[in-house]
Amino acid sequence: PGPKGASGGAGRSGNSGGLARGAVQRLVLFDLDGTLLVPADPLHSRAFDEALETIVGRPLQIDWSGTSGMVDRAILALLLERAGLDATAARRSLTRACRVMASSYERGPALGEVDRTLPGARPLLERLSALPLSMGLVTGNVGAVAWGRVRQAGLRHHFLSGAFGDEAMRRSTLVRRATLAYGTRT
Repeated sequence: PGPKGASGGAGRSGNSGGLARGAVQRLVLFDLDGTLLVPADPLHSRAFDEALETIVGRPLQIDWSGTSGMVDRAILALLLERAGLDATAARRSLTRACRVMASSYERGPALGEVDRTLPGARPLLERLSALPLSMGLVTGNVGAVAWGRVRQAGLRHHFLSGAFGDEAMRRSTLVRRATLAYGTRT
């Protein structure tokens, strides 16, 4: 069976490892920023800008301090509070804000002319694809942003599915979610 609750991509036609259906297999999970891809992505930044402006009703000067390592959902909550929303109102706005981010990123434009793949990432994924394992993403990026970024990098075919920054407030929750959904060993 495909991953339960994982967004954006069950059913890749890549390597299944040749294991029988239901067999426990190995799963290798990857983060994106600083692991596979260059962290700076102007479309991702624009998506934050648009989401925050949609919720708050005005453009914001974003103070990114203290957000390193946080998932997008938690970053949005913090930035919305910094913009003046109380914690309850900020949390109630998160699903809508994540949807705005997804729409913004999917609108493009594609950044295909710039290779944002880090050195060594592409050969590593090619070698791992030849092994009896599955690969997934665990990233703080909103799911549509993450899939857009790996698609633009030409890496989408390597990944079965994943857990993303619009699904939880903490990265540790995403790791648990991804591994439980696959029923695999990491």
